Amino acid sequence: MISARIARFLSPMWESRFGISVDTWRILAVVGRYGPLSAKDVAVRTSNDAFHVSRAIDRLVRRRFIRRNVDPNDRRRAQIEINATGRAVQRASERVLARLEGELLAGVRGTEREVLRGALATLDERAVALMASGLTWKDFAQSARPAVNR
Repeated sequence: MISARIARFLSPMWESRFGISVDTWRILAVVGRYGPLSAKDVAVRTSNDAFHVSRAIDRLVRRRFIRRNVDPNDRRRAQIEINATGRAVQRASERVLARLEGELLAGVRGTEREVLRGALATLDERAVALMASGLTWKDFAQSARPAVNR
């Protein structure tokens, strides 16, 4: 919920300053942080389906924020890589995000911040493991709770 609120808060900035949506920003941020990546890798890292990732990549290429290159190891695949313009957008956005994070964390003591960061890292690891486990929502809709790397 917090992530959705922050995205809603910053959405007008991404739209007005850079001409991109929240979802497209997420793709740019992942490519900037982990790239070069294949579209499939981007989909996994953003927990988005391939169709939405492909459309976002097309928008980012049109905006000239990323490049799509042929993968030298497999010419059937493309490697997505951020370029200088995209890097400038990423850095400008991350400066705003850092200031916003500082404002949000201003009321949280130092020791609480470390606990929060540790808990969030654990939740993220478990979410990644869940996505890779092969389980679906149907497994959780049944009465018994499945074990996911407990």
